[in-house]
Amino acid sequence: EIARLLSYVEGEVHQRSGIKNQPIFVIGDPGVGKSALLALVGVRAKTKRPQSVMVFRFVGFSEDSMNARRVVRSIIRQLRAAFGKKVADLPHEMAELRAILEDLLMMARQQELIAITIDAVDNLESDLGVLPNFEWLPRLLPPF
Repeated sequence: EIARLLSYVEGEVHQRSGIKNQPIFVIGDPGVGKSALLALVGVRAKTKRPQSVMVFRFVGFSEDSMNARRVVRSIIRQLRAAFGKKVADLPHEMAELRAILEDLLMMARQQELIAITIDAVDNLESDLGVLPNFEWLPRLLPPF
């Protein structure tokens, strides 16, 4: 599984399968090692491409990490900092946050890799206390 995920991260799967620029989800029963697998893939990807930007979020680690809006805002702040952009106030609306996230992802130069890993993403809650509909997640990712 590690080799398959690394192939996806490196773009090899895209070239062979024709699937391009789509987010990937790793799913499985609790306790089977999804978190460890993703962490290992992240470390290996960073080793292969030291200039890459790795973003990890662990849903449920803190109260703030349970809220989808707060998680997205923290990801945007980290990406802005990684690109040397001013970490300014962010809008509240998810549609606006999505647009900002998409713009930041487009800033990745071809030799850079941005990997965003959200562990237990299915446990995120909206401001209303219900599961979010993932409207913040770009449907297509920038080409690489």
